[in-house]
Amino acid sequence: MSGSDSLESGFAALDAGRYPQARAAFEKALASEASATGYDGLAQALRWMGDGAASLAAREAAYRLYREGGDAPRAGLTAGWLAWDTLLLRGDWAVTQGWFARAERLLEDAPKSVERGWLLFFRGLVALNTFADAHAAEQQAHEAAELGSEHDEADLEFGARSVRGLARVALGDVPGGMRDLDETSAAAVAGEVRSPMMAALVWCNVIYACERVHDVERAAQWCATVRELAERIHSRQTFGFCRSHYARVLITRGEWAEAEAELELADSDFAAAAPAGAYEAALALAELRRRQARFDEAISLCRSCEWHEGAQLCLAEIAWDRGDTARARELFARRQRRLSEQARISDAAGLELAACLAVVERDSAGATELSQALGKLAATAETPALLGRARFAAGVAATLTDSEAARIALEDAVDVFAGASMPFEAARARVALARLLEATDRSRAAAALWADATEIFAELGVRRDPRELDRELASIMHAPNGLTAREREVLRLIADGLSDEAIAERLVLSPHTVHRHVANIRSKLRQPSRAAAAAQAIRDGLI
Repeated sequence: MSGSDSLESGFAALDAGRYPQARAAFEKALASEASATGYDGLAQALRWMGDGAASLAAREAAYRLYREGGDAPRAGLTAGWLAWDTLLLRGDWAVTQGWFARAERLLEDAPKSVERGWLLFFRGLVALNTFADAHAAEQQAHEAAELGSEHDEADLEFGARSVRGLARVALGDVPGGMRDLDETSAAAVAGEVRSPMMAALVWCNVIYACERVHDVERAAQWCATVRELAERIHSRQTFGFCRSHYARVLITRGEWAEAEAELELADSDFAAAAPAGAYEAALALAELRRRQARFDEAISLCRSCEWHEGAQLCLAEIAWDRGDTARARELFARRQRRLSEQARISDAAGLELAACLAVVERDSAGATELSQALGKLAATAETPALLGRARFAAGVAATLTDSEAARIALEDAVDVFAGASMPFEAARARVALARLLEATDRSRAAAALWADATEIFAELGVRRDPRELDRELASIMHAPNGLTAREREVLRLIADGLSDEAIAERLVLSPHTVHRHVANIRSKLRQPSRAAAAAQAIRDGLI
């Protein structure tokens, strides 16, 4: 078989997912004659076989031969691939920047070429994954997709549209972003995306987007589809990513033993095929350990990839779980500084924690604004998980001003989480609701909720008293001096100048109940009149 025949055989084997055969064919071709194309193909085969170091070496050889042959466009494209693979396989940021600089220089005279489109594609990937700069990623991916379409380069067009979709989801355009992601993933399933590597990236993007907007069912469906296809193309890296994110689905559903088994396999897949991607499994396991209250283990896992915004959020949530709000606020602020303003607005998980922190600071306006932003995201995404989180945040925010609105929102959260099979979140919402009911003199209903939360924790295997969840919120619902949430609500209305009868009408209570609340308030604050009690509450910051 001639060298050209071996090259043709090697690329056919690549397309079929037969990587050892592809490697053998390319090595045979290169033994006959060293060529940039042969090294390029060998780099791809080695990449899929999990030999990252050899893959990078082969790609570098291809780059040198393209340069020696005066093929600046192909050298520029290869430099772009080297930038991305160096970051993904080694995590070497400085080297990645160096390769990007070479690609830019080599392609500066070809602004509308397909190679320039690929460089924009890689730039968009890095902007989205490293800087969380969704605006830059969306712009670069859009231009790359246009160049892919113009040059009839399907892999570039669909790959770039996938990155554009993920960027749009990050920017809050969930319907538009998911349309891009679902369509490009379907195209990859149908075989319109030729390269297994690009197909894998497209599938990874749709799963990641599902996770971002808490679309558990959608993520589960794509994970199942991708796992079947990953077997077909023998991609351990794709297996690792898919298993990591499917484990997150299982964690949300409360299937924690199954999630841990998936993460063990994911860690093995990453170790074999893409060590730099192992943080995906570490982050998912850290979240599981956090929920299990195994905080030291969770912190250790987060420390291994502390640069990642997900690790920074997990560390902030652990501080919150431990009742250290000052540390939680510090860690959360550090994370937020990395995000653009638009990214912060569309950050569902961050908005929920931020709302809780605002409540502890008694920042009613801030907590309400944050919960409303989360509500807007939920209305756009239309996913039960996000709706439940939005109602939970709304309920927590309302505890500062309106106990009845808080009760309704927290009841909604309990119902949504239970219906969506999210047991941990359902237990958390029950805990918040139980505290609120206790604070408004409804201890019998609260007792039932405590019992439910305790049972859920037992079923999940959480060795923690549910009363330890969100402990700082308990101090908000039960103010100093023993005032209940309802009594503080009555105090606010007294301070606003309302009579007992007007308060009864506003809160839909009987006048007798309001009189009893006023008497309790005066007794607890040791004040001779309702006006004096309201004045003290204002001075002490109780309302």
